[in-house]
Amino acid sequence: MSQIVPTMSAQAFATALALRPNLVAWFLGAGASAASGIPTGYSMIRDFKAQIFCRENNLSKREIDTGDQVWVDRIDDYFRRTSLLPPDGDPTEYAAAFEAVYLLSLTEN
Repeated sequence: MSQIVPTMSAQAFATALALRPNLVAWFLGAGASAASGIPTGYSMIRDFKAQIFCRENNLSKREIDTGDQVWVDRIDDYFRRTSLLPPDGDPTEYAAAFEAVYLLSLTEN
């Protein structure tokens, strides 16, 4: 059974939004947030890994360049050789990296 999706003109939408802004919700995909400068999950994992790599190797984050492929490869190789985080692409990778960075920070303070 097919359903008809209701549509409205741009003018009707603008009027409805102006009159009842609390009735409109925006559903945006990851591309919209990435385009506006909000880090993607992948870029956050890369940053978490860099922070953990620096901590475990007694380096300052200023000593590495996460935009340089040499450092990206070193960090990736480090995590492939250790069991600090789940493997790349694992569904728990983001959560494990987040916890490794922020929960340790909380316990250190």
